Amino acid sequence: MRQTRCHLQPEVNRIVEDAQKLMDWHYYMKRAPWMMLGVAAAVGYVLVPKRLEVMSPDADELEKLSKKQRLVVEPKPKANSRTGPIASLAGFLAMTTLRAGVGYAGQYIGKQFEENSKSQQRSQEPQQVNS
Repeated sequence: MRQTRCHLQPEVNRIVEDAQKLMDWHYYMKRAPWMMLGVAAAVGYVLVPKRLEVMSPDADELEKLSKKQRLVVEPKPKANSRTGPIASLAGFLAMTTLRAGVGYAGQYIGKQFEENSKSQQRSQEPQQVNS
C-alpha cells in the first residue's frame, strides 16, 4: 500500500499540473493561435445582434398590412433630454466609480496572471537534491 501511495503522488501532481495548463488560455494561444482567432470571431458573431430591417412601405402597403391586422403603431413618448444638476452629478459619480472599478479589476487580474506564470516557472525549474 505504501509503494502504491508513493507511485500515485507524482502521477496526481502531474495530472493537476496538466489540468492547470489546460485551463490557461495562454497555453491555447501559444499552441493554436489561428484556432483561438476563429473562436473569438465566432463568439463575436454570435454576440453581435442582427441588423434591423427598416421598411419604408407606401400607402398601399400600409393599407394591406392594416387589413391583415399586422400593423401595430405604438406611440413613443419623447424622452426628456434635460436633466437636473443632481441627476448629472449622480451620473458622473456612477461613471467615475465604474471606471475605477474596471481599472482595479484589471490590475487584480493582471497580478493574478503574473503570480500564476511565476509559480508555473518555479514548478518547471529542476529540483535540486541535497546529498
